[in-house]
Amino acid sequence: MEGKKEFGCSYHKLCRFNHDRGRIQVDLFVMKAIAERRPIAVTISNYDRNGTELGREKLGFTAVEEATAGVPTIAKALMSVGFAPESKAEPYARGVVEYVSDHGEELRKALGKMES
Repeated sequence: MEGKKEFGCSYHKLCRFNHDRGRIQVDLFVMKAIAERRPIAVTISNYDRNGTELGREKLGFTAVEEATAGVPTIAKALMSVGFAPESKAEPYARGVVEYVSDHGEELRKALGKMES
């Protein structure tokens, strides 16, 4: 799903996964203001059924290739926000990595705009 392009985002996609206690939202974006620290930024948030945020983990990858190798990092973040044990977090992490891989060219273009 297309995310809001606020705060100088040149690229922002998000996906939501429903679970028995609420939902997980994964935001994937490129934003000039944080490009030095997190060129490819991934924010993973856990919400309860009422929409209250229960936890948030901010990750950063320097390149598409690093992000597509990030299953362990993303799974750890999913566990950290209280989503699920490793056995459930890892398949979702693979889904996020697959998404990054599928949109790698778009991400590279957005990163290229940051260098201009």
